[in-house]
Amino acid sequence: GGGSGGGGGGGSSVKAVEFSPSNYKAASAEADRNRQRLIGLVKRPENSRCADCPAKVGTSGWASVNLGSFLCFHCSGIHRNLGVHISKVRSLSLDSWNDDWVAQMERWGNARAAAYWEARLGPQEGRPSLEDSTEQNDVHKAFIRAKYEGRRWAAAAQPAEWIAASAAAPAPTPAPTPAAEAERTVWPSLKEQLEHQLSERGLPLQEPTAPAAAEEAVAPAPSPAEEQAAWPSLKEQLQQQLSERGLPLHPVPEAEGTDAEAEEKAAEGVEAPTPAPTTLWPSLKEQ
Repeated sequence: GGGSGGGGGGGSSVKAVEFSPSNYKAASAEADRNRQRLIGLVKRPENSRCADCPAKVGTSGWASVNLGSFLCFHCSGIHRNLGVHISKVRSLSLDSWNDDWVAQMERWGNARAAAYWEARLGPQEGRPSLEDSTEQNDVHKAFIRAKYEGRRWAAAAQPAEWIAASAAAPAPTPAPTPAAEAERTVWPSLKEQLEHQLSERGLPLQEPTAPAAAEEAVAPAPSPAEEQAAWPSLKEQLQQQLSERGLPLHPVPEAEGTDAEAEEKAAEGVEAPTPAPTTLWPSLKEQ
């Protein structure tokens, strides 16, 4: 459930953010360039979820230009009702974007927007659930109005002052999603899996080598979250790499010790050691 309306600072007659978007229609070249910039922004982990609810935001999602926030379809509808002096909503795919609009999205983004607009949001004043958003119910509407129109949980400084002070600092890192956490724990030791597959073929595990410097500029390396999203199933990748060489994926032998031994230890009150999380091999794709 979400918080109720009321409270906070300025009313609806005051701009939420001191930013006046340009109103000219972008030329084709500018619009195409900014479309690619937006695609890159919305694919960042901190922008892949709606600023006001848990819904996913894709490349065909929505955004509030002056707030610099990426929105889902349902929340964008509530933002439209706030008025353009608070939230100017535009489609990421259907509208042509001007340079200064995209610059505002780069300046803020959902992580910084949450750090500002939800700076004083307590644990008992939860954000709307996915169901609240889908239904656009009173909880959903009240939360968004309280957040932006009432500035109920906003930081003390004005947005322009706050973003200027935080511009040099990196955007807050969002908490890992349940899906990402599950992916990390399903394969606790992929290095051991790879070592096993290679050792059965008499092959050593080679350390990853640094790529040679390219003559032309290359795209920046993906973040860990992007890397994780791009390789959802490393086991399938390993199977593909081996199959292309006519090699089968050998089953990994079970750890030493029988079930009976485990039951005996359990009866004696001896707990099995907990496997350490995979932190030493951040780039198994390179392996």
